[in-house]
Amino acid sequence: MTSATICIPSNRKLVEAVEPLWSAINYAATAGMKVVISDNSGDAEKKDYFSTAPSHVTYLPDTPEHGGANLLSALRQAESEFILVLGDDDFINFLDGGTPFDFSSLADDIVGVKPHIELADGKGGVSATDTFTIDGGDAATRVLEYTRKAGKANTTYYSFFRRSALVGVNEPFIAHHPLSPGYSDWATVYALAASGRIVHDPQTVLRYDNSRWDDMETAGTSLDRFYADAGLPPETRLYMSLLHFLDIYVLMFRQTSNLPPIERYKAAYAAAMVFLKRLLFRYDERPYLYGAAGELMEPLRAAVESSDPDLDQFFHLAGLIADRLKPGLKQQYDRYLLAVSRGV
Repeated sequence: MTSATICIPSNRKLVEAVEPLWSAINYAATAGMKVVISDNSGDAEKKDYFSTAPSHVTYLPDTPEHGGANLLSALRQAESEFILVLGDDDFINFLDGGTPFDFSSLADDIVGVKPHIELADGKGGVSATDTFTIDGGDAATRVLEYTRKAGKANTTYYSFFRRSALVGVNEPFIAHHPLSPGYSDWATVYALAASGRIVHDPQTVLRYDNSRWDDMETAGTSLDRFYADAGLPPETRLYMSLLHFLDIYVLMFRQTSNLPPIERYKAAYAAAMVFLKRLLFRYDERPYLYGAAGELMEPLRAAVESSDPDLDQFFHLAGLIADRLKPGLKQQYDRYLLAVSRGV
C-alpha cells in the first residue's frame, strides 16, 4: 500500500488548475504516492482531459457542489495511512535533490508531517514561509504551542495527516456543523494538533496561494464572503474568536478522538483561554461595537476568570452570544456537540 495520498477537492476550470494539479501528479509519481482529484467544476474539457490520467491518479468528475462534501468525496477514496489535502491552485514539488519522506519511521504519537510551506502573494513572490513543528507532550500544550507559532497563517492545514485523525475530524464536522463555514480550517488544525505531534519534511516544498490574505482589505473581503455564505451578518468579524472557540470545543470532544477524557478537557480549556480571552480583550478595547451581545460579556468574563472553571458554562455562554448573530444558532451548536460527542 502507498504511504500517502494527495487529495485535491477541485472546482476550478482546467485552464486555471492544470499546472497545480500536474505538480501534485508529478510529485506523487516520484514519491510513490497516489492522487485523488474530486472535481465539481462541471468543466467538460477538464473531465475529458483527466479521463486518461496516469494510473496513480483517481479522477472523480461531477462530484458534490458543496465544498465539504467534495472534500469527503476525495478523502473517502484514500486508503493510505497519511493524506495531504491540497488546493487546486497550490503547487507541490521536491527541493532540488530532495528525497521522499519515510512515513514508516514515524512514532505513533506523530499525527502530521508538514512540508516546507511558502506563502505566495498576489505578485507571485514569497511573502513568508512556514516550517515550524508542534512538539508538546500533551494536548493542551500543543494547543497553546500552535497558537504561539501559527500567528495569523493556518497553512499547517496543508500537511500530511494520519487518515484516521483527518477523516475523524472532517466527517462529523461536515455532517453536523450548523454553518459549514469557510473559516473551519482553524478548528480542524487545532483538533489535529491536539491529537499528536507534527514534524517537518524539509525536502518537500508546498507553495500556497495566499493572495486572498495579502492585506487587510482582501482578507476582510474573503472573511465577509465566508460569513455571508454561512448566513451570518458582517459584524460577525468582531466575534471570530468566539466562533473559533465553539468549533474547536466541539471537535475536542468528538467521539473519534484518540485522546483520553482528561486530555480532551484540558485541551478544550486551553482553547477557551486563548479564544475567549481574545474576545474579551477586543471587547475591552471597543465595547461600543458589541451592543448586540454586550450584556453577556461580563458573565462570560466571570466564567473565564473563575477559580473553578466550568467548561459547560463556557460553551453555554458562547452559544448565547452566537445566538445574537443568528437566532437559533445556540440550539444548533448544542445539537452539534451532542451529535459529534456521541458519534451519531
